[in-house]
Amino acid sequence: MITYIVLLPQNPDAPALRLSVGDDGRVVARERLRSGDTAAPQPAAAGPTRTVLVVPGTQAPALWLELPARNPVQALAAARALIAERLAGSSEALHIAIAAAAGDDAPRPVVAVERTLMTYWLGRAAELGIIVDAMVPDHLALPAPDDDGVVVVVDGDERIVRGPRLAFRSEAALAALVLEEWAQQVVEAGPQAEALLAAGARQPAIDLLQYDFARTPAQPRGARAWRRAAVLAALLALSPLLLWSADALRHTLAARALEAQVAVAVDAALPGRAPAQPPLAAARAALRQAQARDGFAHAATALFAAVPRVEGAQLDRLFYGEDGTLRVTLSHARADELDVLRDALAGGGLALQPAGTRRTDGRLHSELEILPEPAP
Repeated sequence: MITYIVLLPQNPDAPALRLSVGDDGRVVARERLRSGDTAAPQPAAAGPTRTVLVVPGTQAPALWLELPARNPVQALAAARALIAERLAGSSEALHIAIAAAAGDDAPRPVVAVERTLMTYWLGRAAELGIIVDAMVPDHLALPAPDDDGVVVVVDGDERIVRGPRLAFRSEAALAALVLEEWAQQVVEAGPQAEALLAAGARQPAIDLLQYDFARTPAQPRGARAWRRAAVLAALLALSPLLLWSADALRHTLAARALEAQVAVAVDAALPGRAPAQPPLAAARAALRQAQARDGFAHAATALFAAVPRVEGAQLDRLFYGEDGTLRVTLSHARADELDVLRDALAGGGLALQPAGTRRTDGRLHSELEILPEPAP
C-alpha cells in the first residue's frame, strides 16, 4: 500500500510537501503542492492508498496521561478534566485526541488543540485537493527514540522535539532551555528529516481525527442509496409519532447514560476515591500526585502556555530543581505583567513567587519560582 505523507508548513503561503512512501518505508516520490493551483490529484497507485496530514505542532502540545483504557467515553471525560486543571482556561473550546492504550496503566499521549485550528488545517488540505485519512502533529510524527535521548529536527527558527514521554515544537531558544541536560540527536531539515517524519507518520502515535472530527464512512450511492431512502421514507410515513417518541426516549436515555458515564469516568480514573470524597476534590488530589510524579512536564507546559499572554515577554533561563520548583528568568517590560503570568499559572494549579528583579537595557529581568499550590 502506498501512504501519502503531506507535510503542512507553518506559513500558509508556502507549498506543502507530499511524500509517497512504499510498504518498505522508503520515500519513492516527493512533490510540492500549492493552494489555488489546479487540482493536484494523488498519483495513481496499483493498490489501496492512505493519506496522512502532518501539521505544525506548535499549538498542539502533547501530554502523557494515565486514562481508562477500555472505554473511550470515559477516557475523554478523564482527559478533559485533567487538561482543564493543567492548562489555563476552559477546555471546552479544545478538541482532545487520545492515543491508543498500550496497557491498562501506561500513560499515553494526549493532544489538546483549538477546534478552530483543526477546521483550518482541514480547510488547507481541501484547498490542496487532498482527502485526509489521518492527521498527526509533527512532533508525534517523529518516531520515538529507543534510548533516553531526544530527536531534534531543525525547521528554520523552530525545533521539532521527540523523546520518551516528551514531544513538542517550539522556538529554537526555548527548546534549547528545555533540553539543556538531554542527549540530543539533531537532524537538519532535508531528506533525512523528511524520511524520519514519513517513517513515523505511516503509523502515527496519535490520530487527531477523533470524536467530532472523526472521518465518516462513505455514504451509499446509486440504486442502493435510493432503496435506503425509500425504506426510511416509508417508515417515517407509517409511524411518525412512534419515531418522535423513540427519538425523545433516546435523548432522555442518552442524557441519563451520560450522567452515569461521568461518574464512572471519575471512579475509573481515580480508583482509590473514597465514596464520601467529592469527585472534584478527588480529581484535584490525584492531580497533585500526578504533578509530583511529573512535575517538570506539568510546570513547563503551563509556563509555555502562559508566557505568550505577556506581550513581548521572553524566557532567558529555565531550571528545574530536585525540590520540584521550576526556576526561570523572564524578560519583560513592566512589573505588573507578572500578575498576568501569576493568574494564568494559577489556572494550572501553580503558584508564582518572584525572587528578585533587575533592570537591564530598559527591560526587567525577573527571577521567578514556580511550584505547585499548597493543598487547601
